[in-house]
Amino acid sequence: MNTRDRPGSPRGTEALSVFHGKALEAKELPSIAVVIPTLDGWKDLDGCLRAIAVQEFPSDRLSVIVVDNGSLDGTPHRIQGRYPGVQVIGNESNLGFAAAMNQGSRAARDARILVFLNNDVRLENGFLRELISPIARGECTTTSAKMLSWDGTHIDHAGGACNFQGIAIAYGYGEIPGPAHDFPRQCLFACGGAMAMEAAFFDRIGGFDEGYFAYYEDLDLGWRTWLAGGSVHYVPAACCIHRHSATSRRFPPEVLRVLQVRNPLLTAFKNYDDANLARVLPALLAMYLHRTWVMARMGSASS
Repeated sequence: MNTRDRPGSPRGTEALSVFHGKALEAKELPSIAVVIPTLDGWKDLDGCLRAIAVQEFPSDRLSVIVVDNGSLDGTPHRIQGRYPGVQVIGNESNLGFAAAMNQGSRAARDARILVFLNNDVRLENGFLRELISPIARGECTTTSAKMLSWDGTHIDHAGGACNFQGIAIAYGYGEIPGPAHDFPRQCLFACGGAMAMEAAFFDRIGGFDEGYFAYYEDLDLGWRTWLAGGSVHYVPAACCIHRHSATSRRFPPEVLRVLQVRNPLLTAFKNYDDANLARVLPALLAMYLHRTWVMARMGSASS
């Protein structure tokens, strides 16, 4: 969906003075669907599904959907044997992160709230209840979790922003967890690996843009959320640990470089209105050419 005809540029990074009451009681919780894409990641996925299974969330209001992007490690068969209540959508090949998330959301017909997770996250107790409560209370349309490194010693993602050139920024990345990461606030986007979104709103704005394949589709979704009148809130009480880039390491480096150079430019071009795009376009193109040159030199050095 092209939003260039809508006025405005990225916003939503200020702290909130009134936000985040207590997590909802069990009887108040809405129906949710957890959507997880995977590709040859059974070892990580198994741990993720076990963490979901022990969440304190009513089973009659929780469904889990795994979208398998052509795994060769027997993932679908293993899920059916160990987690028979989990719905599996199997693809013959890798359709990418965005397409898999959209597939899962379409299968979650009765869910009021969608929860999107990477297969390489582990959820702390109360994660699901904390993450979806602000949406259920009507405070926002989207929430972003606090993500820690795999050993829990550093911040991986504490809400997302970007610079004017469309380069994504993860608040707190690499920092030691502290009070600065523990207050709720608005942010531009939620990390696609640990987020929730009102299902009706997700459908209204067209879901993830499948043209991204991977990387930056979450920034684009957040930017479009604000432009469409929604909001994104960072919820530090919803905490998980994340094995960073567990799936992307399987891709050739040249594929990752193309996505990492192309997708910021695509995001800015899509979401700025015409007046603001005209102002920033020279800097966007200069950055694009510089990053292309740097990535090309990296490729030459490694060959």
